[in-house]
This record gives sequence, C-alpha cells and structure tokens, in this order.
Amino acid sequence: MARLNTRQWNLYKYLKERYAENPKAYVTTKEIIRDLPNDYYFTQAEIENHTPAHDTSAHQNIRADINVIRNSEDVYKIVYSSAKGYKIANEEEANKWLHRVKMEALSKLKMYSKNCKCGSLNQQLRIIFNSEKGQIEVFE
Repeated sequence: MARLNTRQWNLYKYLKERYAENPKAYVTTKEIIRDLPNDYYFTQAEIENHTPAHDTSAHQNIRADINVIRNSEDVYKIVYSSAKGYKIANEEEANKWLHRVKMEALSKLKMYSKNCKCGSLNQQLRIIFNSEKGQIEVFE
C-alpha cells in the first residue's frame, strides 16, 4: 500500500475537521477546491478552455486522492461518498458504502468469470440448431 503524500494528508485532515464540526455534513469537490486552494486548483488552460468541472485535474486529483486514502494502511477512517459529496462515515454509512462496494465487486467478478469462460471457448465446436454457427468465434 502506498503512503499518503502531503496533499492526501491535507485532504484527510480536512475531512476529519469537517466531520468534527458536523458529523452529518458532506463536503463537495467545490468546497474542497475552495478550502484547499494550494492542493486543488484549476489550471490556466482549464479556465481558458472552459473545461467542465468534472473533467478538470482538480476533480480528478480529488477522486484519486480519496481512493488512496481509502486504501491507505495509515488511515483508520472510512471515507463515504454519495452524490452529495464526501465525508467520514459513521457506522451506518460505512456499512451502506461497504455493501455497495461489495456488490460492485461481485458484479465485476461475475462479468470477469463470464468473459474468461467465453474466451476459453474460442474455436470450440458446438451442436448446431437451426441457423447457428458450428464454431464459436470469440476473437477475430
């Protein structure tokens, strides 16, 4: 596991401070950019080109840093996210988020398994009913 860099520690401390102020409040990416301007900011090119906020390096860095924080062995808090923003999770939110992550992982594992099986069937012969091909062609 990677160690947190200074920017990631700053974001983590910021989330903890906001949680201490109001455990129910969410922090939006706009607020993070506003409150941590030395860490997250729009580039001159993004401003000049009117880049949609979601596509800016600041937003990408926030999302990436949240993932690093979530995966860090040095952090013993769970960062919850929803359409409302980010926050340090309470027990109920943590359970809800962990369930969501588990279901997404299981769904991806199911897709992975199906596609591995599909790939292993390439060039296999099969019984033909009506107008189906007699050979499975997974790859061209």
